[in-house]
Amino acid sequence: MAAAYPLQAARELREAEVEEAKAALGAATQRLTEAAEARAREEAALAAHEAGTQAFFEQERAKGARSVDALLHAEAFTRRRREERETLRARLAAAQDAERVAAVALGEARDALATAQAEAEAVERHHGAWQAERRREAQRREDDDADDLAMARFAGRPGSGGR
Repeated sequence: MAAAYPLQAARELREAEVEEAKAALGAATQRLTEAAEARAREEAALAAHEAGTQAFFEQERAKGARSVDALLHAEAFTRRRREERETLRARLAAAQDAERVAAVALGEARDALATAQAEAEAVERHHGAWQAERRREAQRREDDDADDLAMARFAGRPGSGGR
């Protein structure tokens, strides 16, 4: 009967930790991708907003002299567009922060996977060494048994001094 590996529970635990770390890395990668996409959307929204504002001012310049009512309308539009721009900038900053946080989390997940893999590899190396020692012990026993058998046969021969 083969002896059971004494660290089998640790071996299985390390394997499970590697799988968990791989799953966490996948999730962290997905979160970073989503954060990058959100940042890109916010950048596009801000750029579109600024382009729209610029287009309005170019139209107003092209009109030339305007009434008081048109000037008041332009002033209200300008004020609203500034507020919208600040809101968009704040959303962009939040998206950039979320992307940075996701990038840090991805780095941590990579480190955790590397650590889990190194620990699992250490247990596997120990397991390999343990198996090699079991094979050496079995070979020694086999050699000892062969020597004992040879000695017994030799001892039973005439003139061997055994009888």
